[in-house]
Amino acid sequence: MLISQQDEFLVGRGPDAAILRTYNSLAEMADGDNGDQWQQSTMRRVFGLTGTLNTAGSTISRQGGDGSVIVHAWNAAQAAYVATDGDGAHDRLVKSGANWIWTDGSSQMTETYWASVGDPAVYRIVEQRDSEGYRLSFAYVAGTDRLDRVTTHNHGTGNASTGIAEQSYVQYVWSGNNIIQIVTGYTDYGDTATLADDVNKLLTRTRYAYDGQNRLIQVTVDLSPGDNSIGDGRTYVTTYAYDGSSKRVASITQSDGSSLAITYDGSGRVATLTQAVAAGDNRVTTLAYGANYANVTGPDGQVTRLDYDAAKQLTKITAPPAHAGATAQTFQFGYDGSGNVASVTDSAGKVTSYTHDARGNVLTSTDPNGSVVTRTYGTKNELLTETRTGSDASGAAVSHTTRYAYSATNRLRYVVSAEGRVTEYRYTNGEVSRVVEYPEHGYSIGSGALSEATMNSWRDGLADISSTKVQIIAHDARGNRYHHSSFGIMTTAGASTAEGYSKTYTSYDQSGRLLSRYNQDESAETFVYDGLGRLVASTDLAGGTTTVVFNDAALTTTVILGTGKITTSVFNKAGDLVSEIESQAFIDGATQTFPASSIIGNWTLGNVTASAADPIDGQSALRYTVAGPANGQSQQAKAPSSISVAAKDVITATITLMATTSSSSAAFNLYGNVTGEGYGDVDLGHGRIISGPGQISRAWNSEGFFYITGLSQTEPTVIEVQRRFTEAQVATVRLYPDYPNGSILGNAIIASAPGVVKSSASEAAYLYDKNGRLRVATDATGNKSYYLYDKAGRKVADINHLGHVTEYRYDTAGRVAASVNYANAVAAGHLTTLGNPNNTLEMATIRPAAHAVRRQNIWRRSLRKLAECGPRSGVDIKRRACGA
Repeated sequence: MLISQQDEFLVGRGPDAAILRTYNSLAEMADGDNGDQWQQSTMRRVFGLTGTLNTAGSTISRQGGDGSVIVHAWNAAQAAYVATDGDGAHDRLVKSGANWIWTDGSSQMTETYWASVGDPAVYRIVEQRDSEGYRLSFAYVAGTDRLDRVTTHNHGTGNASTGIAEQSYVQYVWSGNNIIQIVTGYTDYGDTATLADDVNKLLTRTRYAYDGQNRLIQVTVDLSPGDNSIGDGRTYVTTYAYDGSSKRVASITQSDGSSLAITYDGSGRVATLTQAVAAGDNRVTTLAYGANYANVTGPDGQVTRLDYDAAKQLTKITAPPAHAGATAQTFQFGYDGSGNVASVTDSAGKVTSYTHDARGNVLTSTDPNGSVVTRTYGTKNELLTETRTGSDASGAAVSHTTRYAYSATNRLRYVVSAEGRVTEYRYTNGEVSRVVEYPEHGYSIGSGALSEATMNSWRDGLADISSTKVQIIAHDARGNRYHHSSFGIMTTAGASTAEGYSKTYTSYDQSGRLLSRYNQDESAETFVYDGLGRLVASTDLAGGTTTVVFNDAALTTTVILGTGKITTSVFNKAGDLVSEIESQAFIDGATQTFPASSIIGNWTLGNVTASAADPIDGQSALRYTVAGPANGQSQQAKAPSSISVAAKDVITATITLMATTSSSSAAFNLYGNVTGEGYGDVDLGHGRIISGPGQISRAWNSEGFFYITGLSQTEPTVIEVQRRFTEAQVATVRLYPDYPNGSILGNAIIASAPGVVKSSASEAAYLYDKNGRLRVATDATGNKSYYLYDKAGRKVADINHLGHVTEYRYDTAGRVAASVNYANAVAAGHLTTLGNPNNTLEMATIRPAAHAVRRQNIWRRSLRKLAECGPRSGVDIKRRACGA
């Protein structure tokens, strides 16, 4: 069993530092740290030489970043140890002096391994290098084999403006043989147009905890990693439990309540996988094993059989019959002597075949119709030509060849299409810096391989290249794109002009996430992310803001637009969207506004006094001072008028706050006399700062109670709190001065009159079957749509709320071959049954009466529409195709 998660990602010039953590239950070698079978992707080794070096019959193995071990056998023809496992061209290992060099067959990326400290027969990775020479470097804790740091190529690059070298590394922090956290050092570029504002920074995103057996039991992701602290509690936690004292993972649970439970049979093989959906609702997948086969029973009880040969290669998949009376669907796979896939046979017996060269490259692929794609390759496994059979304008058979030319470092330099259209790629520091198309200068059509020198000569011989289309791309020191220009009008010599061009500027963070984007002379779009890489805020070209709030414990995601529109999405523990609620002040005639003037002067005070204060931004305001004993929430100002709310009503309250010399904090609450502050995810709420300084945070995981801290004495802060009530009750607005500071006697804050709006929310709901497929969708008006699947998992029908059906029919390859709209509706009884997401209805049962076809679309094998039939179809060929 494999479990994998990316814990860090650092973009670098050339190879990136991608840190993936993988649990491999079948790992053949220690994981490089504490032996708990969790391995970081940066832990790679070469080991296990058998026989005499560089002689027939000898082998050497490489352990990949996921713990898998691939054996490489001596190949005299290539003077290397070669592995035929996996896809693409074969990988190679070569002994070079005292070291080993591994080469990825397809990319030509190399890795260098040096002898380890603990065992000189085991070699640890020290460098990964691309074909241009850009690299990752691996350094170890002195005197040990514990990996200390991975640095990208741009680490240490000098900065003439600041005099401080750039940093770009990922570092492991150890406690004994346990990795306890990952620290990333990077340079924040700020404005990419200058080096002067570059600042070196650190962040700590991922932390690990272990049990007494040194087994990984908890991974904590900091949602605000830039402060290098989890003291603010903003984290996302994954917890692992194990099967007794073994190293077998028995369960995985996460902060949002999602979980997966795993059981094993007597041989230590996975027997069941149980995914939590909701309280009392689980999806269980069962696995049973036989001699060279396994049966997988899905949550719906359908069984898929997987067959293997003696080499553990998948030879056959037997899927359940699509419907009652149908035969099981099978797909079969054949292999050549090197383990390459040689044939794929679908359930109709149609065969797609493949041939490979001695290095593992696909030479030909032939589909069931006899169409052949032929490829040729260079000495570095680079694709040189690709020829496809087709037809010309007269319908005669003809071959079409696309050709590719490369640089000495194996970078793609030219593509010549079958029509002779040429595209050129130029590079700077290993990145594409210019793309040039020559639309009016075709290259001679042919099938022979081309060289870079040949194409350069052709290009340099063009007299007038004003018709070229040019893209110029600039990259920052990490290799992220920051400037892209497109030119459609050039000079005869190919230089850019001031006409027909566009420029786009972008900036990315150290993890490769887009931070800003703008076109020349336009405002910028900006984007902000949390520690999980989720978008949490953005600004559009017009300056409009969008805020996204993830309440993991409540399984909700709230999107707040600058216009005030709020969409709250509610998910189950399996990640399925179960409801979507939209609310907006003044969205309909039911909206009720409570004027601020009717509230502020009549607050009911509990151990709080109110005195005059200067208006805030033209609004009436009062100074609220703690006057009673410091016993928590009793120091409050409460609106005198309670607001009656019905189920699904939304209360939106805004208030402006300012600090005094004694306090810069307060709390604000939308309280319900039935559901209180909304604990236990009873209701849905959010709070945000609309303008001004400070921070707002949810108190006690409630839906209506929020802390506001960091208020200013000179600049007002406008906050908004909104809550959707799930039950009919009475709501009140409450303000707590100096809370959560402690409500200290004499401390005060200044508050304006709050504005309160009650409105109705629209809600959509979704139901899923045991396999997690959407079966029923209810829109905001209450209308339902239904989705029907066959036993092979293919959607066979959409049914709207009126019972009208669109049916989908498939060919033997599983592709949509026809769609049929019916004039008659599904029987009312069937609609009732369809409302149960786990219904077992089949298309044959609900299909409307014969001759009720309203419109039919038919697709050919190329997936292009062949015919459209129905009342308005008047073309004979279409009628014949539909059987008319």
